[in-house]
Amino acid sequence: MRAGHWLALVYVILVSACAPAMGTTVVPSIEGTVPLPPVSRTVERPGEKVADAASALTREPATPTAATPTRIPATATGIPPLPATSRASATSTPWFSPTPRHTSSPTATAMPTSTPDLVTLPGHAWNMELVGHDPLESRGWWASMGLHDTCAYIGSYAQSAVAIVDVSDPENPRFVGSAALEEAAQPVEVRAVPELDLLVVADLRQHKLFTFDISDCMHPKLRGSIQLPGSPHEFFLWHDGSTVLAYAALFDDAPPALVVVDLTDPIRPQEVARWSAAEEGARGILHSLSVSLDGRKAYLALWDGGLLVAEVDLPQIRLTRDRQGQFSAASFAKTHSAVPMDDPRYILLASEVFPCPFNGLALADISDAAQPRIVSEFKLPENRCTDLPPGGPVFSPHNPTVVGNLVFASWYSAGVQAIDWSDPLAPRRVGQFLPLAEGDTPSSLLGDYPIQMFSYPILRGGLIYVVDSVSGLYILQYTGPGMEEVNAVPRAEGNLSVLR
Repeated sequence: MRAGHWLALVYVILVSACAPAMGTTVVPSIEGTVPLPPVSRTVERPGEKVADAASALTREPATPTAATPTRIPATATGIPPLPATSRASATSTPWFSPTPRHTSSPTATAMPTSTPDLVTLPGHAWNMELVGHDPLESRGWWASMGLHDTCAYIGSYAQSAVAIVDVSDPENPRFVGSAALEEAAQPVEVRAVPELDLLVVADLRQHKLFTFDISDCMHPKLRGSIQLPGSPHEFFLWHDGSTVLAYAALFDDAPPALVVVDLTDPIRPQEVARWSAAEEGARGILHSLSVSLDGRKAYLALWDGGLLVAEVDLPQIRLTRDRQGQFSAASFAKTHSAVPMDDPRYILLASEVFPCPFNGLALADISDAAQPRIVSEFKLPENRCTDLPPGGPVFSPHNPTVVGNLVFASWYSAGVQAIDWSDPLAPRRVGQFLPLAEGDTPSSLLGDYPIQMFSYPILRGGLIYVVDSVSGLYILQYTGPGMEEVNAVPRAEGNLSVLR
């Protein structure tokens, strides 16, 4: 494990020892909530059905020149528009190799000129509206999220329990309790499978996976657990409606890099496979991964090793190779996440780089799965490292969710960013949401900066649910180009198989 991770872990243990126990029925006041602008809206409550999702919105999408609602002057940072450049010359990140593996394919600019140079400061929103917010008692250190019925489940770096938030009224979500684990637990990663009434929680400190029955979503019941050979830094939850498999990335130099656990019987989880990059001659440490809907391919985010594709035929997992037995990775600095686009030729990559120069998102073409290659990138203007706000902001993406050709990404200090990737070679920004970052929340995961948007956004019923490590749960509504398609999608997540 990297030294930085050990330091963070020691700090979290100290914070945990000093923090009061999470209450079981506390309902906090909703502080720091951005007032909703007057708008005619039909909000779909969990368990209800909106007959025509597109008709639930009565306003036309905002145009790029109509930034809605803006509380800070757009010229506050004094950042001029980023000029269009080639991928080879646009990267200022020292870890990134600017030479594409295949030079015959055209490459997109890092920031197309059609993308507005928005101000990513607290309180700015464009083509996104705040529906509801719960600060979760202003405790901070919040992490990933699962969603089932009228409940949101939120993991934590500093608490030994998973927070439960009642989202039956999306405009007024409220913290109502917790699902307790062992006293020493660190339940950071959380996934929910609504079809199976199943909640899966990864304990980073004790190296365990826990399963809960959430048929009564407000009162999760612990069903089972399994010990892993290392800390499950992240995991992808694959299922086909009956079989459930957790692909846990251990993010460590020592093998195994990946452990697959069968959770079909949640009372008796069983390890079914292991895999290591080093054993196949690949470089990098597995940070995260995703699995195709048919369960036959895995897309591996190997941190310094870029993106590789693997064939899955459990218990066997093998890298995809060409006829000569060779493979080569799509190189992208600090490859954090790998999420399939709707077009099966492409995988979306997120790069977690900080401090500045930061990085962004990239699109990899996997038509030749043995030799995936980057075809376009998207970065924010803040990557220039000039005129940044004080407090140590991190303008790097964390976790993306794909909805058709749209990408909704938690972007740490840049809140939630919406990118249209309908043209594989020309991504463009079409929306953003940054909270006001008010309240008395202490320092959180990345220090003192008041915005640290963290979780994979979850789309359900036209609403976007996302967690900020500092200020808690946000429920948003996208109003930009393509909103009709977004509203018609029943559910979308970036780290969980969603049946269609």
